[in-house]
Amino acid sequence: MKRLSGLYVNWGFGLIHGKLRLEGHKWGKKLVYRNYKALELNLRVPQKRKKIKRDNPNTIAAKEVKEVGPPMRLVIRFSE
Repeated sequence: MKRLSGLYVNWGFGLIHGKLRLEGHKWGKKLVYRNYKALELNLRVPQKRKKIKRDNPNTIAAKEVKEVGPPMRLVIRFSE
């Protein structure tokens, strides 16, 4: 199991268990998972997130809105 986890770093428990079964081992999934946790292979290092590259970060900021005149009022008249 250590050999497989060293060769295939991105593999989790399911893929390692399947590969062991294909190699001819008759271990059940509970036994494999118990040993997987005992070897601390379930502790994965989180991957770094890619940062978005921007030409000019100020273009994303909200632009100021210029008031042209007084605010518009909506007038609704119902006929009597």
